[in-house]
Amino acid sequence: SVNKEGQLYVNGDMFLDDAKAVARIKEIAATTDKPKALIAGSRAGAYGNVMRAIDLVQQAGITAIALENRPPDEK
Repeated sequence: SVNKEGQLYVNGDMFLDDAKAVARIKEIAATTDKPKALIAGSRAGAYGNVMRAIDLVQQAGITAIALENRPPDEK
């Protein structure tokens, strides 16, 4: 997930370094035959933050990517 400040979280752990985030995503992906990612982004954050998260997941080799979808009244 990505918060409104653009901080990246992988399974609840914050990563300030993209390379370390990709390494962690790869570790998680290795635990399943068909890895997939669910990316959540703050509505108050920049769209580019979500795109960055998608790019990092793809760098980790995951192609099954979904975006979390919430009704507009939820934060």
